[in-house]
Amino acid sequence: MANYLDYLRFRGDLSIKQDPLNPIDSAILSALVYLPLDDIMKYRQSVPIGEVARLLLDNPLYCVDDLPEIEKTLLELLRRSPRFSSARITNWETKFNYNPAIQFAAMTVLFENKTAYIVFRGTDTTMVGWNEDMVMSYAPTINGQFLATLYLKQMSAKYPKRKLFVAGHSKGGNLAIFAATHLSMKIQERISYVYNLDGPGFEKNLLQNKRYKNIQHKILTFIPQGSIFGRMLDHNEPHIIVKSSTRNLLAQHVPDTWDIGRTNFIEMPEVTNGSIFIDKTLRRWVEEVPRSRRKLLWKAIFEAFEKADITDLSQLTDGKIQSAISFTKAFRGLDPKTKKLAIKVAVHLFHNARQNLDIIFPFL
Repeated sequence: MANYLDYLRFRGDLSIKQDPLNPIDSAILSALVYLPLDDIMKYRQSVPIGEVARLLLDNPLYCVDDLPEIEKTLLELLRRSPRFSSARITNWETKFNYNPAIQFAAMTVLFENKTAYIVFRGTDTTMVGWNEDMVMSYAPTINGQFLATLYLKQMSAKYPKRKLFVAGHSKGGNLAIFAATHLSMKIQERISYVYNLDGPGFEKNLLQNKRYKNIQHKILTFIPQGSIFGRMLDHNEPHIIVKSSTRNLLAQHVPDTWDIGRTNFIEMPEVTNGSIFIDKTLRRWVEEVPRSRRKLLWKAIFEAFEKADITDLSQLTDGKIQSAISFTKAFRGLDPKTKKLAIKVAVHLFHNARQNLDIIFPFL
């Protein structure tokens, strides 16, 4: 099936005036915000997307040789696309901090039709990014949400005549919703849509917020049929379930595996049994393991990773032997009390998984 790269090939020549912005555009911009644009944007107020693509692909000062092929293809298509090439990236902002854990990036894309498109980056491969994600399992908010709120307020004030779109993938989708929820109702009226691409939800208190309810009808949350991350925590807005070209549940999290039609994702009637199994297992685990214990466990684990010089997820996933060595080194760095807690919590999670096996194997 086709994905958003094919959309760029066959519809990238249509301007925003000819064909209004749609959910597939949000996936493309959400992929773009993950790219290493810091050096390009550092001394520039704004740069056309086509020029950004050219610099990353051709200029030795900015060229990134180790970009995955799919990202190189994305850049090549954006460079040639009349729809995107003249749109300008501006207000590039990043923040990276170890303690407290903050991994944040945002950009605003200015289109010719008086639209300001605000995009938040999701979790990258750094341990800091994953640490910030795990905070969601024991705290009602994370630092990135407040940075996103401040950023969106600044952009809405800077471009008062433009209509607004807000989007993000994974954690970026969560930030997009949180930020839009904390705007005044007057500014919320300027928002056309908030696109959340497989991003986690929130604690229930936020969903009772008057401003959340005011903008809920503009929130579009897309999840793949095997979603894991997009079903975490609570959502009041309905999920739009998308067909994926892969059966790998983790790979489905990336929107380049999502099947598309003309101007939208291809929808499915329900999520897979694998998605239901993981969702029920994790929800029950969160209900049964006290918040204080979850906090202690995650903080200790990421402190152990730091002591073991594990700074990127790739150190735990690239190469089975080296990954095992890295993880063992980090686990040994835990104090005896935390080791005991980690084992106990893991056993608890395994026990919950066993109780939900009938979802995947109903004949058991």
